[in-house]
Formats: sequence, structure tokens, C-alpha cells
Amino acid sequence: MAGLAALFALLCPTLISAAEDPFDKIKRDFRQAACSEISFVSVLESKVFDEVDSTDGEIYLADNGRYWLQIGQDQSLMTHSELYS
Repeated sequence: MAGLAALFALLCPTLISAAEDPFDKIKRDFRQAACSEISFVSVLESKVFDEVDSTDGEIYLADNGRYWLQIGQDQSLMTHSELYS
């Protein structure tokens, strides 16, 4: 049993680091990109009203902090000095 625990302790860090490789590449690509586009689904769940709703969303992120965001029909634009909704 102790041998199995030792084997798990040796293999676990290797398995975890191998599993993180795709995310590391994604994070590196985001850091190097001048602009990124992300499409997503926003899911809202209300336990009070026992309801789940989803809405499509999209965001463009610039490397200098500016962004344009749309969730459903709502839009936001962040310039360097102003936030428009």
C-alpha cells in the first residue's frame, strides 16, 4: 500500500503539469495577442425563481485595456478614459 502511495505521489505532479499545458498555451497566446475575440454563453440561475436562462455574449479585448462587450442586446465599450453602455 505504501508503494502505491509513493507511485501516486511521483506521478501526480507529472499528470497535473501535463493537464495544464493546453491552458498555459492559451494564456501565453492571450498575453502575446494585440486583440482577442471571445464568444461565450452567459448562464444565469435563480434559485429564488427556480429558473435558468442563457444569453450569447461576445467580447473583444485589446492589449491596452480597451474592450467592447455584448451580452444579449446590452453593449459596453471601454476606451482608455470612458465606459459607454
